Amino acid sequence: QVRVVRRESDKAKEIRTSSHAYMKEQEDKEPWKEVQLSGPLTDDSKAVLENLISPSGRNIPFNTENAQYLASLNATTKSRDDTVPAQTADLSREQLALMALPDQVRALIAAAQALQFKRLVQLMPNGVQHADEIVKVLPEVATLVQGSWVVKSELLYPLDADRPPPAGASAAAEMRHAKHRDSVLSIQRCRDHILAHFHRNVRVHASALRKDITREVTPMQLESMLFQLAVRREGCWEFRLAPDGDFATLFASVQEAQDAQWKATEARLAALVGRVSASSRVPASAPAPEKPPAAKKGKAAAGAAAKAGGVAA
Repeated sequence: QVRVVRRESDKAKEIRTSSHAYMKEQEDKEPWKEVQLSGPLTDDSKAVLENLISPSGRNIPFNTENAQYLASLNATTKSRDDTVPAQTADLSREQLALMALPDQVRALIAAAQALQFKRLVQLMPNGVQHADEIVKVLPEVATLVQGSWVVKSELLYPLDADRPPPAGASAAAEMRHAKHRDSVLSIQRCRDHILAHFHRNVRVHASALRKDITREVTPMQLESMLFQLAVRREGCWEFRLAPDGDFATLFASVQEAQDAQWKATEARLAALVGRVSASSRVPASAPAPEKPPAAKKGKAAAGAAAKAGGVAA
């Protein structure tokens, strides 16, 4: 008897591997390892301590406050915040504090893919004091959708800085490079097409995303992009962040600039769809192909052929 098992989707696998039962199963499979404790006065502990002390006599600058340093070492003080996307939880405030402000914005937006402005400010060290500077950086790395900032498609799916193939590369290598470039551009266009829909409406019917530009990518790629941006409800895809009207109130000029940019993007995508559609149909001015005359039978056919060619039968 042959049993056919349906292939597990990436979303189902992610849910299964993040469940408590799966983690408990993996923990039970892990073998025990016997360890031996060394006291603080043993030779082994003294040898380790000597390796941790620098032989240099110079002073090392240490600008961190004592309480802040101890808090960074204490794992129990870092509680998981369920309102923070899982990817951004891996970025500690200590790591972000070492980055320049533009790099902080880029790291958080790229990790979360979509954040409301007020949440982004909360996640950044001293973000409240630098709100105006953050607004200036955001358009470089993200685009505004329903009041939230979404990472740009060209940053999420980079084109390797449009790097050409190395000099002297074979024809096959150049063809692979061109094919890869076209594939990345198709993914970027498809994601921009999805974001344009969500820029106009919070809810988008699934059928609207199964035509035109979205046909340039595989169904699996399309579904992966949608799951990163939205949740599925009753045959529709709904943008996963609630509309935020506060940002438009606080930064009206930025909102207007983003709306103008979206109009230009939608016009570019519409023109592209028009070119693709036009290339796939016969032009209206093209003459219809002539049908060959039906074959006649017997002497009538021979007589007609002779008359047409001017040759006596």
